[in-house]
Amino acid sequence: MNSIIISFLVSVFIKFKEFIIKQYNSSFFCSLFEKIAGAFNKSYKNSLIISALSSNENTDDVYKEKYGKVGEFIHNLFDRLSGWLVEPVKNSKVISFFLKLTFDIPYISLRSLGVFMSLVSIGGLLGLLFDFSKIQLVLSAGLLILSILFLTIKASFTELLQTSFFLQNFQNKIYAETIVLPCKQIVLWGVVIGVISAFSGILPVLALFFMFIGVCFAVKNISLSLLIYITLLPFMPTMVMVAGSIAICLILGVKTHLFRERIDFSGTSLNFFVFLMMAMLSWGVVNSYDKLSSLKSVMVYIAFMLVYYLIVRLINNKEKLVKAFSLLTVASLICSLYGIYQYFNPAELQVWQDSEMFSEISGRIVSFFQNPNVYGEYLILIIMINVALFATLSKPLLKLCALILLALSGLCMILTYSRGCWIGIALAVALFLFIYSKKIFLLFAVLGVVALFFLPESVMTRLLSIGNLADSSTSYRVYIWQGTMNMLKDFWVTGIGVGTSAFNHVYPIYAFGAISAPHPHNLYLLLLSEMGILGLLVFAVLMIMVLKKLFVTANKSGDKTISAYSAALFSALVGFLVQGIFDNVWYNYRVFLLFWIIVGLSGAVCLIHKKTEDKEC
Repeated sequence: MNSIIISFLVSVFIKFKEFIIKQYNSSFFCSLFEKIAGAFNKSYKNSLIISALSSNENTDDVYKEKYGKVGEFIHNLFDRLSGWLVEPVKNSKVISFFLKLTFDIPYISLRSLGVFMSLVSIGGLLGLLFDFSKIQLVLSAGLLILSILFLTIKASFTELLQTSFFLQNFQNKIYAETIVLPCKQIVLWGVVIGVISAFSGILPVLALFFMFIGVCFAVKNISLSLLIYITLLPFMPTMVMVAGSIAICLILGVKTHLFRERIDFSGTSLNFFVFLMMAMLSWGVVNSYDKLSSLKSVMVYIAFMLVYYLIVRLINNKEKLVKAFSLLTVASLICSLYGIYQYFNPAELQVWQDSEMFSEISGRIVSFFQNPNVYGEYLILIIMINVALFATLSKPLLKLCALILLALSGLCMILTYSRGCWIGIALAVALFLFIYSKKIFLLFAVLGVVALFFLPESVMTRLLSIGNLADSSTSYRVYIWQGTMNMLKDFWVTGIGVGTSAFNHVYPIYAFGAISAPHPHNLYLLLLSEMGILGLLVFAVLMIMVLKKLFVTANKSGDKTISAYSAALFSALVGFLVQGIFDNVWYNYRVFLLFWIIVGLSGAVCLIHKKTEDKEC
């Protein structure tokens, strides 16, 4: 009897799944949106300027014939600009020396580096005669000791790595001949930089040198730089991440045009809708009641949304996609460990709940996010990344590590005591299993019901309080929603502008019960209030297109990894959007950035699927 019931449920499950896929594929509106975006992408890619940027030697004649004299002028202009910028670099002995020193630093003989560093450090020590400082002494002495060590080694960093026991398996990948720089150049520029260190101090010299190394590293390893950037998201201040996004965009431009590496402008139709979303955010400055404040917020938003285009452009194969998922997971491990540390140190906990109703809850963890709900929103997206890794890893040890990471992240989600996030992650996990494995989905459903009887009292009390207006946080949100709805009766068409300052210029007039708030505590009310009905519709269309592509890719891809990653991204976005009903999930800039990283990875998955299986994306 039980087997008959299970078979019936499985058959219903399969039919329902096939029905949803069919509806997604045959949807009139989705097809219409695809055609609009496709027309935009085609005209964009074939435009005069873009053709000049992305053309190559084989298409120059076709390009000139297509656009005539104007096309030939634009084409020659780009070539001349590149020549004017590149040739001085190639011909300058100063620039070429330092470019070689920084670009090829892993392959340069440590003895060569030791000579250069010793001269710079001696200059720094001589500078103590003019202006003594402890920092100057420590840096100069430390650099001198390191240079003496380097002078005893003929090999390069790369050669040392490939002979090490740990990295012997990568020998074929990292092998390169050790470079010995000309002694005259090493001594000459070592003395020059040493003299500069003596008079200006060694700290600014080292800072400038490492900045130069960082830029050169990014130019040479732009994809790796992007992966490092998204890994640092939980730990870096907002403006550092803004600077990083803009820097990577500029470096990509330098790499493309100065070094004549042509851009491939092929992409997904999502590009158009992300561009429209940027346009709507810009409208949120034009119509704002506090234009300066809105402009600052929108500049941050657009800088972070550019990461979408960087991901689609640079994470262009499955290997890079796996690295991106893995590095996001590693970052989440640090967040989880810090969150658990907070739980065992009550002084670190935040009281973000009704203390009378939830007296058994001493506090809620926030990790690096200063707010338990914000940390929960981060975890919704990250836990699904962890789930995808766990599902696709084959080696037992790696799978065990993924399971431990998943368990730690799940524990932290519980300790945030964020009810909306609990609903979001439960739905996300259920959706992932629904798409990825029908057997595990049914098992999860049963275990989920059973688990309700074993939850701690504090968790059950928190769950049962959902919708209870006696809870101050629930009633607070309801009052804010009512006040926002009152405001939107007058501003639903145009909105009032982006940012908390614009919101606080207008909302207090309509506030219900004089309840003050920095934002509507609902993503959809936020979009409507900031950008009007058109902004909300553009966002809705973008999300529909992203979810459609991910769902279809998850079910149609023959690659297990691509299928699992697509299902995880789909589920993560749905869970995140559900949490958006209960809170403004874009309030924290870093979570906003993570959201667009997830959208970017969604576009990357679609393009990789398109390349590998020649499917329409």
